[in-house]
This record gives sequence, structure tokens and C-alpha cells, in this order.
Amino acid sequence: MFRKIAFAIPVLFLAGILLCTSCSTPKADKGTLGITVVKGNDGSPVSYELIVLASSLQNLENKVYLDSNWTDANGFFRFHQKDPGIYWYRAKHWVDYGAARVMNGIDSDVILWVNTPDTTVHN
Repeated sequence: MFRKIAFAIPVLFLAGILLCTSCSTPKADKGTLGITVVKGNDGSPVSYELIVLASSLQNLENKVYLDSNWTDANGFFRFHQKDPGIYWYRAKHWVDYGAARVMNGIDSDVILWVNTPDTTVHN
């Protein structure tokens, strides 16, 4: 009986260590921001529109962008591997803009409702 207990204690101890170390996951240090651009008058997607991303409203207004890309047929694009923080965004042919927070390891999705065409932008 003593031999069984003496053998079981180290086995249980090692099993506990293995279980505890396997539960730890590496901390994510980036997040993603998905933006869907839709028209405010009817809610239809703004397809194949350039979305620009900036670190502040001032940078957005001064056209100092961190990233940019085109929406798909559904008016959607996801910016991957962004540092945590607040990002400002707009669509190229629209005056309207928005801001969203990106957090560690979280996929954030927002909707940019556009109402005011930018008449100063030429294709």
C-alpha cells in the first residue's frame, strides 16, 4: 500500500505541473480593425472604396496615413496587426470619418456611415 502511495504522489505532482504549464497562452500584442463603409441614405455598401487609417484626427486631416486599402464588394476591409490605440479612418471620396479603439488580441468591427461626398477629390 505504501509503495502505491509513494509512486502516486510524484506522478500526480508531475501531472499537475504539466497541466498548469499547458494552460498558459502567449499574450497577443496586436489587434485588428474591420471597417464596413455604407451609405447613410440607404445602407448600401460602398464597394471598392479606398479607406485610410491615421493615428489622430489631425493626421487624418493632414493626410498623414498609417495604412490604407480598398473595400471589397460588401464595403468591408480588415486592417491586421495594429498596435493597441485609437485609430481614425475615412473613405477617400467622402468627408465623413470615424474613430475606433484597437485592443490586444481583439478583432474590432465598426461601420462608417457616409453621407457627404467629398467634392474636392478627383478619381
